[in-house]
Amino acid sequence: MYASVEETVVVDELMQILVECVKQADTEALQIRSLFHTDSAYSDDYFRSESEMMSSRELIVEEEEETSKKPERFKV
Repeated sequence: MYASVEETVVVDELMQILVECVKQADTEALQIRSLFHTDSAYSDDYFRSESEMMSSRELIVEEEEETSKKPERFKV
């Protein structure tokens, strides 16, 4: 059984929302982690992502741009 075009579009939109939520959660987790582990000796490879390397200013600008791109009905 094949999905209709409308169902496919809805699934794609939901996947995009899920990806954005995961990105935001990752960014917030890195920010929280940085409050507790300021010494680089505590960092492991898992947390060495691009978002960790960004300055807090870049993260704020990136979040504002992502929020403005979302359709009005999907804003949280």
